[in-house]
Amino acid sequence: MYLQCYAGGANNSPSIWSSTFSGLRVGAGLWADKETPSQVKSKLTNWKNSLDGGWIWLFDEIMRDEGEDVVKDYGDAVNDALK
Repeated sequence: MYLQCYAGGANNSPSIWSSTFSGLRVGAGLWADKETPSQVKSKLTNWKNSLDGGWIWLFDEIMRDEGEDVVKDYGDAVNDALK
């Protein structure tokens, strides 16, 4: 399940949703406009036991505004948090 953890879903907790659905692990999404790569890594690391993955909203926006290096920073943050 993909779980929005930004904007209208900012108060969502992967562990609560996971337990609501009998241990289903979720993929948590964070918004690059509101979270730095280090904040993304920290949040996903804290939620790691309930996660099956993570994703960043909105790839096109990051690429347009920040460039490829920053896209890589977000990708590394997600991958490092879920190791």
